[in-house]
Amino acid sequence: MDRSIFCDMRATLKTVKDSRIPELIGVCANDTARIAAITNDAQQRLIFAGRDAGWWQGWVKVLFSVTTANPYITLPREFARIINMAISKQPIYVHNEFYEVLPGGPGPMPSLTLNDWCGSVAGYERGVWPTSVDLTATNQALRVYTTDTRDIGSRIFFSGLDQNGNEINVQDGLNNPNGFYLTFAAPFIDTTFIVSKITMVSKPMTYGDILLYQVDQTTGVEVLLSRYKASETMPAYRRYFISPVPSCCNTSFSITAICKQEYIPVVRDTDPLIIGNIPALTEMVQALRYYSQDVATSHQIGAVHEKRALRLMRQELDHYLGTENPAVTVDSMQGASLDRIGLSTNI
Repeated sequence: MDRSIFCDMRATLKTVKDSRIPELIGVCANDTARIAAITNDAQQRLIFAGRDAGWWQGWVKVLFSVTTANPYITLPREFARIINMAISKQPIYVHNEFYEVLPGGPGPMPSLTLNDWCGSVAGYERGVWPTSVDLTATNQALRVYTTDTRDIGSRIFFSGLDQNGNEINVQDGLNNPNGFYLTFAAPFIDTTFIVSKITMVSKPMTYGDILLYQVDQTTGVEVLLSRYKASETMPAYRRYFISPVPSCCNTSFSITAICKQEYIPVVRDTDPLIIGNIPALTEMVQALRYYSQDVATSHQIGAVHEKRALRLMRQELDHYLGTENPAVTVDSMQGASLDRIGLSTNI
């Protein structure tokens, strides 16, 4: 995945702390935790209100390299979904999970047996997955590395299947969880059993990134499955299947995608905001303050602030994208006059 074409010039949590927001909600400007909490709430609500494409700076153009043997794209945590994609400058459709089983649809796409499918190339959603890469072979244990010694002693939780396809349940003191824990250790910690599939990962907030590998029990070869960021707690990565593989490709091909940014909570002053429109955030934060009050008219006042926030977000889109010229112009009549295509004006 190549994001070199993307320049991140967004506002940060420090921008919020330097704005009028702390004063308006009665919080000291150095109270990072409380300012981050209400900023995150306001951001998440505004992001969800952005619908398909999102607000300004809510999407990113990304270049993915896909192998013909494994034609899948697994998005990193920064992205909620793919809005549009193109292969070799040719735009293709992106379908959700319902499309394949709708009446009149193509039916379930083949996984890797592609010769019997002659339809046009498209991307098909495959749900969310807890790792960036699946376990790729049998006889694999899991290995976890920490990147910050302060995390040693904390635990990460997994749900998954053993080599026989049975759910792994490991006793944890007096508890019997639907899975198993690993305690971070130096230089790493391994499972003492084979894992054939990972179905869920739950990690605590950590000081550093956590690296998850599969390790072959015979050869000792490691394969990186995921690198979990410090603030990740419930990894869930969107995945897409590309079918059929373009016939012009040998071992790999490139896909250019417009991805919608995912909500990620801000914690530190330097963490970037998805919603960089400070006036809109100011209105949304005030809306949340009124929504939390148990007063008859407070919800009405909060709704007014929320409407102002959404209006400001739309105005920002207009400012950067314009309103006079559409983003795409298609001449469906190929320049022909109305009489040449059998149409006339109505009087």
